[in-house]
Amino acid sequence: MEKGNGPFVGLRVGAPSCVRPVGTLENAVLLARQVQDVELVFWDCPEGCNLPGQEEISGLRRLGKEAGLSYTVHLPSEARLGSVQETERLGALDQCLRWMDLCRPLEPFAWVLHLCGDERGRIPSRDGARWQDRCSRSLEALCAAAERPRDLCAETLDYDFAWAGELVEEHGLGVCLDVGHLVAGGWDVEASLKRWLDRTKVLHLHGVRRGEDHVSLSWLAPEVRRQVWSALDRDPRPRVGTLEVFTPEDLEDSLRVLAADRAPRGSRKGGEDLDFS
Repeated sequence: MEKGNGPFVGLRVGAPSCVRPVGTLENAVLLARQVQDVELVFWDCPEGCNLPGQEEISGLRRLGKEAGLSYTVHLPSEARLGSVQETERLGALDQCLRWMDLCRPLEPFAWVLHLCGDERGRIPSRDGARWQDRCSRSLEALCAAAERPRDLCAETLDYDFAWAGELVEEHGLGVCLDVGHLVAGGWDVEASLKRWLDRTKVLHLHGVRRGEDHVSLSWLAPEVRRQVWSALDRDPRPRVGTLEVFTPEDLEDSLRVLAADRAPRGSRKGGEDLDFS
């Protein structure tokens, strides 16, 4: 599928920088033919590190200007910014700040942030107030580094987002509304859109298949997709919609689904030959 002008006014369709088993820049070059934003996904752990050097950052910056790409940067997904262990919290904060310094030359559209809970499940911590206080201390430093707090987007995870929502409002953050996470957690997508779309700079769009998320958009129920598309039509401010899948096949299928959903009524043919424009 060729890269089009976007299926919604104001929405830039994106994909992660690790769809193919090649480097970040190589992925971005290939994705530039299909999407308008690249979500930069890095890792730095004992098993390996793919953080880019200055040469690769320069290449991404050139590509962005030449191809009209924007970038969103996913900060470390396991960073425990609300950890009860102060050394762990400060280490997580330092890692996020280093990644922000590294990617600042790319002038990212948004920084996507996980406010990880102390545990998985419906609540982020058995002591929610103390968890919020620790997160708040981390967010003070991150907001200063982001310059515009609204560019720092807290992502909807497995727990009730109201816990993070209080921090979003306190610090003036943006939101990354991950629709697949909401579905996987059994949360009301339409209610979440009504509550948080005005603060949402980034949406993560993917399906959930037998409990596995981050699969093709074809596994996201049509009714849920209609709720998202209707909300975006009503509120067409600038946003990125990342098809957060991690294989070329899931990306191609997601693009076909998106194009078919947005085709004029009566012209839908399953999405095989449809474009965004």
